[in-house]
Amino acid sequence: MIYSPKKYYNNIKDLILEKNDTNKLTKNDFQYISDDYDFMLALLSAALDKKAEGVNLLLYGAPGVGKTEAAKTLAKGLGAKLYTISVRDSYSKSDRLAEIVMAQSLLRGSDGVVLLFDEAEDIFSDFIRESSAKLTLNRLLEENSVPTIWIANSLGKFQNATLRRFSFAYEMGTPPVSTMGRIWEKELKKNHVSVRKSEVDRITLNYPLPPSYAASAVKVAAITGDQGTIVRTLESLEYAINKRFPIAKDAGEKPFNYELVNADLDLERLSEQILEQKLFNFSLCLYGPPGTGKSAFVRVLAKKIGKKVLERKASDLLSKYVGHTEQLIAESFKMAQRRDEFLVFDEADSFLLERSQARRSWEVSHTNEMLEWMDVHPLPFACTSNLLDKLDKACLRRFSFKVRFDYLTQAQVRKAYRYFFGLDRSLRTSTLTVADFALALKKSKILGVDSPSDIDELLLSEARAKGESLRQIGF
Repeated sequence: MIYSPKKYYNNIKDLILEKNDTNKLTKNDFQYISDDYDFMLALLSAALDKKAEGVNLLLYGAPGVGKTEAAKTLAKGLGAKLYTISVRDSYSKSDRLAEIVMAQSLLRGSDGVVLLFDEAEDIFSDFIRESSAKLTLNRLLEENSVPTIWIANSLGKFQNATLRRFSFAYEMGTPPVSTMGRIWEKELKKNHVSVRKSEVDRITLNYPLPPSYAASAVKVAAITGDQGTIVRTLESLEYAINKRFPIAKDAGEKPFNYELVNADLDLERLSEQILEQKLFNFSLCLYGPPGTGKSAFVRVLAKKIGKKVLERKASDLLSKYVGHTEQLIAESFKMAQRRDEFLVFDEADSFLLERSQARRSWEVSHTNEMLEWMDVHPLPFACTSNLLDKLDKACLRRFSFKVRFDYLTQAQVRKAYRYFFGLDRSLRTSTLTVADFALALKKSKILGVDSPSDIDELLLSEARAKGESLRQIGF
């Protein structure tokens, strides 16, 4: 038998290192991050061709969003062997650091090889900060000969001095609604579980959980033979992760009705044109009294164009620390771009004040930050406001569409009576909204009332709450 040092050496690599080539996903499964995916693929390809040192990718994000699968798919796209430094119960942090140092030594000079280091935050803890291991790790990031993909659930344990040594860092989030729909369909088909398309759409809307949780829920349904277990599983996981139960957005609600929105623009035609032209880099300023359908229209439009809504309220953005509000505004735009989502700023009048009326310098900074992002944001964006006159005029000019929402007309009040209560009836009032009718319907069910006069009174009480002086006139 002829002794082959190269074959013997390769056998040692395969015995010591964990080869990770099992992956059924393709680049198409990551279309929602296509630009960054292509960049990472090109970077790794160039690093392998030129045998460049110090090439490190950092993929981070919540568990289950597909970080490891993305790494495997990148390696497969390169035609490269992927070796994994995974977590082992018997390994300490120093053991894991030693293992990747050893792996780099073993693989030095090998062609078409990429390393994957999972749960990387383990070795970026106080252990690294307080020992000579920090020097070892930083030197490894600068001089490693094998391109390495590091996986982390969060960056809380990473120091800036270490982060700057990575070639590229990318935060992976839950895929957009359109992608999650395809993931659900694939999991259902793979497990031979039959669910109606409308139910898949409802689940995708109400349970914005990472792909791995969809796989778990469908597997439970396949084992039990009961598709109803899907929702039960998802609710348990949502509570375990976020300590809250999801809000079923379409449970018991009447579908959105364009005829019950009093806007100064044909919203239904606008929606159809946006979908037909597939031009999604538009912005909306929706203003008018509360309850007139501003937020509801955004949700309907987002669903129609296949995007999830990323909503930010004033309380999410306004900070007592100087400069922090601007940072939160910027992070919101970047998050929407990474996730391919429809960004909505609610109560925009709280932080987009007219600069000529600003009393403090930081109020001007908030508006300036918004202006900069509005000029370059490539995705749908909307602001809702109750008070248009408070908004900065330069911001207003940048919105593609400015739409006023108003109280229901008398003709619409009659339509709302038919839509919600099946009654041919009206009221002489000028401040009713579609939200008032939805609330009156709910109250009528709780109180067990269904007479026309009782329903009139429920609606009139909502009008009086707004300060309108009324007497009951139903007919």
